[in-house]
Amino acid sequence: MRKASILTAILILVLPAVAISQSEEDTPIKVSTLLANVPVIVSDKTGKHVPGLTAKDFKITSGGNPKEIVYFSDAEMPLNVAIVLDETGSVTSVLGSIKKAAKDYVNQLGPNDQCMIVTFGYKVTVREPLTSDKKRLASRIGEIAGITGGIGIMNDAVLQVVQKEFAGVKGRKAIILLTDAGEIYKGTTPKMLDELIEGDTVVYPIYYPVPHPWFKNGAKLADLIRNTPVGTLNDVASYTGGRLLIADRHDFGPQFQTIMEELKKMYVLGFYPEESSDGTPNRINMDLVRPDLVLRTKKQIRPRTNLGDSIPKKREN
Repeated sequence: MRKASILTAILILVLPAVAISQSEEDTPIKVSTLLANVPVIVSDKTGKHVPGLTAKDFKITSGGNPKEIVYFSDAEMPLNVAIVLDETGSVTSVLGSIKKAAKDYVNQLGPNDQCMIVTFGYKVTVREPLTSDKKRLASRIGEIAGITGGIGIMNDAVLQVVQKEFAGVKGRKAIILLTDAGEIYKGTTPKMLDELIEGDTVVYPIYYPVPHPWFKNGAKLADLIRNTPVGTLNDVASYTGGRLLIADRHDFGPQFQTIMEELKKMYVLGFYPEESSDGTPNRINMDLVRPDLVLRTKKQIRPRTNLGDSIPKKREN
């Protein structure tokens, strides 16, 4: 009798676990990968924007495996932009031109778009958080007077926007980064690029040449990218699907206009990327069903690790 009672007790303890295991076989859960949102620009072969696309128009592979598009944002979704300005002493001569172009850009934002103003010099300063109030944005831009000197904290400014100011912000996100590339600190560059690989913010650096030991009149952009900190700006753009733009110091309007036109055309596609065993970035291959169209996007992404409970995660086998 005692053996039978023990056996009965064991069965009472085991059977619920067996039943739970069997019921979960249909929907097994493995918490792993964060949803990756990737910005995409689509145009025809003449460079004209192509509106009205849907998730069915795109094909994505990551790590060599096809991926389901589980999130899709079209070009009509509101835009969130951070204008990040270098206010160090070396840019004093061009600051007026930058401020004028930035104000013109803000005036073109849609009623539901949001913008923020950030500067970096001796510290990173959020002069105006995300807002749709164009008067406040223009006022904050007008208050930027520049400083004497400065330190290499451009990377810190980008990191603060991506990690803090844009945290929890959904939809289309972009940084317009204006700098002469003189305040880029090599020590924090890998961390910044890692964050951009993992993130969903597209960055448009606008570079304007000012006198530096590594810059001479007539220097070719390819040489600057290869041999100077301008190469970091090019990496920032290519890692995020943006573009490195060059200004002539006197008129920044064309660069801002180019960015405005592209961001109005931006789609965002969300999918769960293939996890790499060693943490290295996985290459993204994205194609369009229509062969007459072309796209530009980031080329690689690394899934985030150590995800918090509040971050959406994938359920998988």
